[in-house]
Amino acid sequence: MRYALATVLALALPASMLSADPGQDAQAPPPNGSVDQRAAQQPPKRPLRGREERDRQNEGGGPAIGTTLPAQLQVHDPKGELVALSTLTNGQYTVIIGGCLTCPKYLRAYPDVEAIAKDYAPKDVRFYYLYKTLAHPENHGYVQPFVIEERIAQVQDAKKKLATNVPWLTDTMDNEIWAALGNRPNPHLILDGDGTVVAYEQWADGDKLRASLVKAIGPIESPTSARDLNLPRIDYVTDPASGVVERVRRSDTLTPILVRPDLTSAKKTPFYVKLRAEVTTSLLNKGNGELYLGFHVDPVHHVHWNNLVDPVTWEVSLPEGTTITPSKATGPKVKAATDIDPREFMVKVEDWSPGRSIPITVKYFACSDSEGWCKPVTQTYELVLQRDRSSGAVHGRSFNRGGGQQEANRGGGRGRAGRLPDFAQFDINDDGKLSKDELPERMAQRFDRFDSNGDGFIDEDEMATIRKRMQQRGGRGGQPREL
Repeated sequence: MRYALATVLALALPASMLSADPGQDAQAPPPNGSVDQRAAQQPPKRPLRGREERDRQNEGGGPAIGTTLPAQLQVHDPKGELVALSTLTNGQYTVIIGGCLTCPKYLRAYPDVEAIAKDYAPKDVRFYYLYKTLAHPENHGYVQPFVIEERIAQVQDAKKKLATNVPWLTDTMDNEIWAALGNRPNPHLILDGDGTVVAYEQWADGDKLRASLVKAIGPIESPTSARDLNLPRIDYVTDPASGVVERVRRSDTLTPILVRPDLTSAKKTPFYVKLRAEVTTSLLNKGNGELYLGFHVDPVHHVHWNNLVDPVTWEVSLPEGTTITPSKATGPKVKAATDIDPREFMVKVEDWSPGRSIPITVKYFACSDSEGWCKPVTQTYELVLQRDRSSGAVHGRSFNRGGGQQEANRGGGRGRAGRLPDFAQFDINDDGKLSKDELPERMAQRFDRFDSNGDGFIDEDEMATIRKRMQQRGGRGGQPREL
């Protein structure tokens, strides 16, 4: 099936609405060489061997130079069709740039990519953006989609807002490509005509990307500059908007957990409002703590709250032995007739074990001015006490910005309120310890200093020492220079 924007949402929207995301480079072949000649000059291809091999050749994860991506990877092509990624990269050099509408790094990098694509696309190099799971949900109002049609709808918004010429691929809802590229928000990847990785960076970088293409293809006589393209300027990060409903503010760092929507009725009634759940470290690790429940209007559906009727309500069904206070609640009464602010709640939880899911039912009214309807909606989810690695991090709640934007993009440092790094924030594989590749760049550079027992990992005791050191430095004159 081919998805134009109108038909993209056909599976997700009701009919009434449809009427209106340091290895050494392999020696690159001459650009005019035959496939056989190129193969003779390349080292033998090998499949990815897992984290240990990737870390050795390309510190920090992601595909290693000289490897090939798994043959079974699928992606939605620029027309929305689900295809094997290999069908889009076969026979010529291919550049893939990860990104989304909520990733500050991507928004900063894409003008350079557009300029490079203008220079090298005529030289038979394919360029693609890969729209993947959102890096920072709630930036610019966007929330994690539940179905592929919603993700493709965000792609359509990206094309319009950013005025991109490079075509977009869309990752599957299983986030296959995102995982294959190292679970990074904004990597860049170059494949040769045989599908072999010749360049990979965890963060897309225009200078490094152009240098790799110069090495593989040759230089451009008069390179295009990003300034020449006059592309739209987009704010890199947006704080939660201050609207008609007060937002939840936290001084600590919350961790997003798995939220499983009941999608059996989604084709008939989309999740116009989406639930995001986050927990305190004590709840995640010990089963006792606080739970954040946020109900966010999804902008791709162009609806709003109706405040002239009963406000949103939710209720959980508790497993035996688990306590949630309160176990049901009603949103605030709002004077404005309509708005799109999230409805947020913090509740206390006791004795929630990881093996138990908690069903939650939400009821609300959604309205569409353009379609002229307003209707009650009832939807259900299951909450699972397990960290959701693909859910992205919300600025100021599940992700704390550092003293500057560069530090924020690394994911490290203190927040604006002097917040300290949280162990669970970095523990990507949930094994209770931190390896070097799980840490932000600045911390990774000093890994040996933090790994006091020399076992190749940082445990919670060693992380506590790091926090104490930061507190001491902060007390001697503000924020520390480095972690």
